[in-house]
Amino acid sequence: MKKLFTLLLVLWAGISSAQVVSVPTAAEVERKVQDLDTKIEVLGKRIQFQLDSLAEVLRGETGNPDPKPTVPVPVECEHPVTLVEVYDVSQSGLWYNFYSVGVTNMKETIRTASGKVVLEHITAGLTRDRIFLQFNLDPGRYSLQIENADCDAKSQSVSFTIQGGGGGGQPIPDPVVPKPEPEPDPQPIHFENPGVYSLVQNGQVYEWIPSENVEVEISGGKVRIIAPETKQSRERGNTCRRFLVGDLFDNRLPEKEENALFGEGLELPVGNYEFKILYLNAKNWAEVEKNMWQLVGYDNHEHRAGFYNSAEVETLKLSITDGSPIQGIHSDQWRTSWIPQYQILPGKLTLPEGKAFGITRYLEGIPKDSIMSKITHIQHVYEWVWQYPLSKAWKNMQIFDGNGAVQMPDWHIRNAIMDPGYILMSEYAENYGNMFGCPPCYEKAEEIYEGIYKRFEQELGITSPSQTWLGADYFGPLWGVSSAIEVTNGLPKMYEGLSSIHFARSRLFNGQWYLSGYWERGYYKNRNLFVQGYIGNLLHNIGNQHLIGRIYNLEKSGLAAPDRRKIVYSTNAQEGLHLDLATISGTWYRTKLKEGELLRLDGITNSFHTILSDAFYALLFGDAYIIWESNVPMNADPYTFGTSWFGGEDSWKTRWKPNGGEAKEYKEGVWGPPKTKAKGQFPEKPLTGDQGAWVGAKLYEKLGKVSELYWADYERDGIPIVAKRGQDGTSRANINGIQNLDQNNIVQVLEKKLPICLVVRSDNGKFLVFQDPFAGLTSKQLITVDGQNFLITGNRLQVHKLN
Repeated sequence: MKKLFTLLLVLWAGISSAQVVSVPTAAEVERKVQDLDTKIEVLGKRIQFQLDSLAEVLRGETGNPDPKPTVPVPVECEHPVTLVEVYDVSQSGLWYNFYSVGVTNMKETIRTASGKVVLEHITAGLTRDRIFLQFNLDPGRYSLQIENADCDAKSQSVSFTIQGGGGGGQPIPDPVVPKPEPEPDPQPIHFENPGVYSLVQNGQVYEWIPSENVEVEISGGKVRIIAPETKQSRERGNTCRRFLVGDLFDNRLPEKEENALFGEGLELPVGNYEFKILYLNAKNWAEVEKNMWQLVGYDNHEHRAGFYNSAEVETLKLSITDGSPIQGIHSDQWRTSWIPQYQILPGKLTLPEGKAFGITRYLEGIPKDSIMSKITHIQHVYEWVWQYPLSKAWKNMQIFDGNGAVQMPDWHIRNAIMDPGYILMSEYAENYGNMFGCPPCYEKAEEIYEGIYKRFEQELGITSPSQTWLGADYFGPLWGVSSAIEVTNGLPKMYEGLSSIHFARSRLFNGQWYLSGYWERGYYKNRNLFVQGYIGNLLHNIGNQHLIGRIYNLEKSGLAAPDRRKIVYSTNAQEGLHLDLATISGTWYRTKLKEGELLRLDGITNSFHTILSDAFYALLFGDAYIIWESNVPMNADPYTFGTSWFGGEDSWKTRWKPNGGEAKEYKEGVWGPPKTKAKGQFPEKPLTGDQGAWVGAKLYEKLGKVSELYWADYERDGIPIVAKRGQDGTSRANINGIQNLDQNNIVQVLEKKLPICLVVRSDNGKFLVFQDPFAGLTSKQLITVDGQNFLITGNRLQVHKLN
């Protein structure tokens, strides 16, 4: 009994003050305990013994009565508490941002690096999720933990440092041991990854989202994919073999890796992966790459080859993490998930001025301030966006007013949002085309952009479209307004496209160059430039290096228009466009629930690494990356799922398979799991591409404000590679403000199957940007740049600091 009360008394000494207090001596403690034993015996006869009653007696006996009324032992909170970020730290206080639901009073605890409590405080009557915590502490390393003061829910600890000298409070003492105690790593929040399959083995966490006929076997660190070797074609019953596709613009994997993944297993480095398994009526990869149109193609006329020569695609999304950061970004951000978990996890995105990362979908239940701190723009399709500056929004405009009525260009010009930070994109031409046909439809779209820009000039004193975010209509390429070309046009045309300003500003049609309408029709005077849009489908990607192609078009646009902003937009889904039956038929994604698994038919998606790379290079060579997709808000609770609406809502597209049971058509309330009613819904397909885009933007953030970008001279496994110099005598890349004719290193990357190797100079230092799109997942190569060696594994984008 005496030991228990001694412990309680010492505990009281540590928490009864906002500053650390001295602990009573052993003799004083013994005397207090003897006196208290008698009082507690009497008290125990009158009331049931409770810890809070004892604490009240203890505080009274030591001359420090608690002014607050006695409260019951807290029960577990209904909602967890997450400490999102700590910022604006000084010796007199800090700001923190938290996420939870229903918190009225928040308790804050600050500890030194050694775990010593130096501050406990309660912020009462919360009305917002950003809190200022005042204190007076000396410079040093600390951590903050918060908890709901009215029930049991604690956050993770987040470390912070107070810079400077002087100040009051309790100083951190000098270490008394020769080796100072290291600061503990900040603890991430416990990210409950909903709807995925998972396994922990040898300290590594494996998580995956399979399609209907895919299983995963993990043994001894090796990953094995179990999937049917063949399927029957949709029509005529042809036997279709399986072909494994990688996750970098649907690249082909080395035969050795493909065989291992389907055989004894392949040991993969930590990271994020995606595999697509195509079923095609072909003998080998050579036939596949040569005959994709005959294997998956179809149209609305007589071409039905896809029905005879292909079967439904299977997919596997997989991640391997061990808690250690990957390229300086926390491992939780690399995990395979149904949701874009960056919106939940701690951290924010800070891009240099003039760079934009825009999204459409968001997770309900997350503080809007927190979401907005992780992006630069969100599509202006939600009422709550009006709470924020319009320079934080973008919009895909249509020809309709708020009541759904069609309006002519003069109305759109009069009612335009006059904020130069507002990113404007549109589908005006498509809408007007249903009324007036085309090309008049496109002329009306450009009339709107011209009118809005004139208002910018007259009302805001704007002198160049580059001072605005006036974008373009996505129908533009159909009317000769784009200057982008495909890698399938061949190496000679690609070299030619970078050899003069005229070719850089031109488009290809039937093998001939024609000046793009952007310049020919004067649209250049009124708006900025769309470089490229949605990433292609399987028919488009297989056998082609479209990562190289997209970087090529960014450089071509930089050469053509060094004084205009370049915008790239994309989406998580691949589009079949009524040409590619393999893509348009989708696949059956499996969502893991405790009662069984939900199967929903939905579209084939772009992978985490495809969009990661696309977003990074769009920001490096251009100015903005916009994710344009459904505006249905999301919910992280898998029981808020909706039925499939892929290609139109049909009941057969959603099935339920209970544990140990058979998969049958889902019928709410009859056959299926319980549903939760809430704002938003669990994603209809895995949004790994959205997550990859954010990680790509986060990798770009490491660079800071870029002042120079050039193709590197380097050694690859001891063999020197010298970058091609352009007309200015350097290998500088064609980006804003730079026109370096005949600098065509990106074409040489394609021709000679070289890696992408760039050096960046910025206000954050000097960096190596490296990626080998021709490599497999496990191959290694030694790269030497500026005398520094880097052992590179696989085909992933790498960003490394150079000395």
